[in-house]
Amino acid sequence: EGFATFVIAAYSGAMTLAKAGQTTAPLRACAAQLAVTLRAMTPRA
Repeated sequence: EGFATFVIAAYSGAMTLAKAGQTTAPLRACAAQLAVTLRAMTPRA
């Protein structure tokens, strides 16, 4: 539940920045950082 809240908050912030700046850069940066975070949280076999 905590990680889901983090993802939604990050995406919401990125959407706000993207709309304000009329650019997709914040969304791309958010997606990249979320991927890094998810990989770091995933246990390795």
